[in-house]
Amino acid sequence: AVVSTQSGHYGRDNLPPADLNHDDELALYTLHKHNYNVQDALSDIAVSPSSPTDLHTPMRPWLEKECEAFEEGLRLYGKNFNVIQKQHIPSRTIGEVIQFYYLWKKTER
Repeated sequence: AVVSTQSGHYGRDNLPPADLNHDDELALYTLHKHNYNVQDALSDIAVSPSSPTDLHTPMRPWLEKECEAFEEGLRLYGKNFNVIQKQHIPSRTIGEVIQFYYLWKKTER
């Protein structure tokens, strides 16, 4: 796929300079949110280039044991949020786990 911006056209072999790279995780999140419809995801990013945590209403507070379970799941399974949710935090939805990840990665640990 080739992405066109005001600064040029970019594809797999012609990557944009680092200052033009968008957050890969935001792109993947948006693509997933739109059921992998590339055109819809690109349109959404163009309209609202905010982080996923800005796209949702505030979630209920996480218990300390849920935070610990999340971190353990992340250590074991990487960003496989489906497995983390099922194996470690069944009290939370996958959406809550993903939203928490974006908040968690911004915190100092």
